[in-house]
Amino acid sequence: MNQSENSGLKRVPLRIAIVEDEAIIARDMKQILEEAGHVVLRMFMVGEEAARKIPLLDVDLVLMDVFLRGYLSGIDVAELLMLYQNIPVVFVTGHSDPGIMAKMKYTGSYGIIMKPFSTRSFLTSIDIAYNNFIKQQKSILEHSKKTEGNDNSQIEKPDLQKFTEEQKNSIRSMISYSDHILNEYDNLSEEEIKRFAVKMSVCLKMLFDD
Repeated sequence: MNQSENSGLKRVPLRIAIVEDEAIIARDMKQILEEAGHVVLRMFMVGEEAARKIPLLDVDLVLMDVFLRGYLSGIDVAELLMLYQNIPVVFVTGHSDPGIMAKMKYTGSYGIIMKPFSTRSFLTSIDIAYNNFIKQQKSILEHSKKTEGNDNSQIEKPDLQKFTEEQKNSIRSMISYSDHILNEYDNLSEEEIKRFAVKMSVCLKMLFDD
C-alpha cells in the first residue's frame, strides 16, 4: 500500500543518503527504505566525508545520526548541508539529552526519529519531514515571486554576482567559524578548535568543487 499509515500522505520514492556510524543500524535502515520503494544512494560513517560528498549527490533527504566518526558530529554536518544546498535532514538518534535535542532543532532539521523505532513510525516520519520540506520550499518560492522587483535595496554588489547562493553560504560559514575561534579562543579546547578548522576546510572544498 503506497500510503503512509495514519498520516494521509502519499509516499513519494526518495533518493536518500544515510549518515550513521554503526554499520548494522545503517544496513537495517537501508533495507527498510528500499523495501518501501526509496533509493539509498550512499551510506557514510565519517562526518567530514558526508559533508564533502553529499552535496555532490542528487539527494532528496538525508538521515543523520548525531555521533559520527571523525571530527564533525551529525549536527555539524547537518548545519553545513542546510547552509550549502538546503538539503533536508532528519536526525535518527538514541540520545534524548535536552541540550543535544536543542542543537538538532537549531540546525533547521525536518524531524527527529528516536531509536529504537518501528518500521511504520520510521517511514511515516520520513514522509512527514519531506512533505514539510516541500511545503516550505513552495512557500518561499511564492513569497519570492510576490516580492521580486519590489526592493531595490537588495541588489548585490557587482563583485558578488559571480558567486552562486551556495558559494556565498560557504563563505558566510567560514567567516562565522573563524570569528568564533577568534572570539572564543581562550575558552576553546584543542579538540573544539580542530573541529571548527575541519568545518572551514569542508566549506572551502564545497566552494571550489564543481
